Amino acid sequence: MKSKIYDIRREMNSLESSEDRIKCLKDTFIGETMYIVAAGPSLKTIDNNYLINFLKDKLTVSIKQSYDVIKEITDIHLLNFCNLSTYSQINEHAITGWTVWDPNQINWIVQNCRCDFICDVFRNNNDMSKSVAGVGDWDALLFDKQYSRPWGPGLMYEMAIPLGILMGVKKFVLIGWDIGTIDHKEMDNSSHVWDYHSYDENRILGGTQFKMSREEILLTVNSTKSLYYWLKEKNIELEIVSDTNPGYKNIPRIKI
Repeated sequence: MKSKIYDIRREMNSLESSEDRIKCLKDTFIGETMYIVAAGPSLKTIDNNYLINFLKDKLTVSIKQSYDVIKEITDIHLLNFCNLSTYSQINEHAITGWTVWDPNQINWIVQNCRCDFICDVFRNNNDMSKSVAGVGDWDALLFDKQYSRPWGPGLMYEMAIPLGILMGVKKFVLIGWDIGTIDHKEMDNSSHVWDYHSYDENRILGGTQFKMSREEILLTVNSTKSLYYWLKEKNIELEIVSDTNPGYKNIPRIKI
C-alpha cells in the first residue's frame, strides 16, 4: 500500500500542473476502503498506537492536524488555511494536497511547505446555502467533472471524499469527523463557536484561526443524509467512527 503511494507521488512530481498530478490518482485503488482521519475530539478516545497499527496496511487520509497522530502511516495529507498548523514531514511516501481561495496562499505554501498539488476553491462567497452541502449537488465535487473545488464547506467534502471516488474506492470510513457541537441554543445561526479539537489550538498560525458558525454546523449535519444516499447510488459504503457525530442516523457507526 505505502510503496504504491510512493510510486504515485514520484509520478506526480514528474508533472508540472496540479491538475495533471491529480489525474495520477485515477483508478489506483479500485474496490479498496479509504480511511479518512479528521481531528475532532473523538479522535482522542482512540489509543494512538492502536490506531497506527490498525491503519498501517490501509489506505489512509489525514485531514490537517490528525496527521500529527498518524504521520508515519499517512498516505495523503490534506490541508487548507483554516486553523493551519506547522507539520514535520517524516514519511517520504505521503502525498500532500492543499485547497486555496487566495493567490497569496499559493506563494506561502511554495515558500514554507511541502506540496504535491493545489486546488482552488470557488463558490465560497459567505453564503452557506450556495455551498455543495447547502445545494446538495454532490456530482459537482467529482474530479472527473472539474479540477477546481466547489465550496464544501471543508476538506472532507471538497477533497477527501472526491479523491477517494477518483481513486475507485468502494468504502469510506470516517474517523474523528465529529462535525461540531449543535447544542449552542443561546446562539443564532450567524454566531460563531469554537469547538474543541484533538490538538493543541495554541499551535494554530496567526491569521488562520477560524470558528465555525452554528449555520455551518447545522448545514453540514443535515447534508450527511443526502451525501450518504448519493454515495449509496454509486455503490460506495459510508461508515463513521465517532461517538459524537450528529449526522444522519442511518449512517452506520462502528468501532475499530
